[in-house]
Amino acid sequence: MNFKMLALGAALGFAIAVVPSCGSPATPCGPSTCTGCCTKAGTCVARESTVDVTCGTQGATCTDCTTNSQVCSRATFSCVAATGTGGGTGTVDSGTGGGTGTVDSGTPVVDAGSGGMNGTIPCSVVTQNCPPGAGRCQYIDSQLNGRCFSGECNVVAQDCAGGQMCTYDILSDGGVGRACRPVGTVAEGGTCGTASTVCAKGLICVDATCAKYCDTNPDCGNPAKLCQILVSISGTAEKPTACDTLTPCDPLTPVCTEAGTSCYPTNTGTFCLPTGAVAVGAMCGPSQGNCVPGAACLTSGGASTCKQMCNLDAGLPSCAGATCGALTATTAFGICP
Repeated sequence: MNFKMLALGAALGFAIAVVPSCGSPATPCGPSTCTGCCTKAGTCVARESTVDVTCGTQGATCTDCTTNSQVCSRATFSCVAATGTGGGTGTVDSGTGGGTGTVDSGTPVVDAGSGGMNGTIPCSVVTQNCPPGAGRCQYIDSQLNGRCFSGECNVVAQDCAGGQMCTYDILSDGGVGRACRPVGTVAEGGTCGTASTVCAKGLICVDATCAKYCDTNPDCGNPAKLCQILVSISGTAEKPTACDTLTPCDPLTPVCTEAGTSCYPTNTGTFCLPTGAVAVGAMCGPSQGNCVPGAACLTSGGASTCKQMCNLDAGLPSCAGATCGALTATTAFGICP
């Protein structure tokens, strides 16, 4: 099989760099702190990250549209009847991205599959909220849009019986999808060529190296790894994600040695991520992209903007005419107002 890796690059660089602005005891989620909706746990879901299923605005309680087999209208942020059509097997991904792999710049045509329902129901890969019987949520593009696809097994949960593993392979009908196969022997980080079937249980072949399947960063099991590689597989519109090993860095000297990367803060440390182009003060995020070197994409009140990083010890870089404020109690660098 032909595997082509796609790094989420700037989009996910933003996603993991966001500092939560609501949902904590100090700043409870509500109309004054959240332009999107508030989950039962008190977490703010920004309007730009609702992924078509969770609705609400101005600090209201989030509504799960899938309860009534509906989706969230991005125009009104209210639940509406689900629509969509299938057909096709996806377009070829093109374009050049920073970091590892190639950024998906095409608009996929969702695979209708044998049941005619695959890929027509919007969902969230993070929460895996596909309705019963609709399958598993998988990304379909680099904008982090998810759709429900049926399949034999779960690549993250690895729920195959009989000591087998769940991976992508050619199916009996000639198509490509998730299937239970004999367990491979190549460990994480080992060489795999182009075939994921040779990788050990829970791993996929990415850039000739076995990497761990994931939906979220905790699935990677290591603070120096992020769930940020989007993998495009020939023959299916599904795009699973895999863990990427990161290089630690100093955000006050933001240029990394690896071409096309710069230093950005994340929830687990500061690492070299694909370099962004969004200017300081401008909107950033999955759609807009990551910030320029020396800036971090932070969320406040549901809006994500690039903020310049600065030296808390009064050295360079500094804030022009302003005081450098601490990002957290543990970081050695700060953020300009």
